Amino acid sequence: MNGVLEITFIVKVMKRINPAITIEGILMTMCDTRTNLYKEAFKLVQDYYGEIIRIFDSQIPLSVKVGEANFYSQSLMNFHPKSKVATAYHNLAKELIQHGNA
Repeated sequence: MNGVLEITFIVKVMKRINPAITIEGILMTMCDTRTNLYKEAFKLVQDYYGEIIRIFDSQIPLSVKVGEANFYSQSLMNFHPKSKVATAYHNLAKELIQHGNA
């Protein structure tokens, strides 16, 4: 992961394709916070982007419920609204509203 290259790419997209595009932040998904891999990846994201792009407090956990909802052609909110993933997305929506970005 090279933070400078990704930021350069985003700037190019803004200049050449869509000058109105904005980035609200980075959302960590499929997170298994118990693993060292997750901890290292999260630290890398914080190190590369933490000063220039908001990293959402909400994180979406890894869960088979997402795949199950997809298999049954249902939204996660309909399939299993009390799952940890549905709760995490609900928290993300609250976070966006609180920051005035929704």
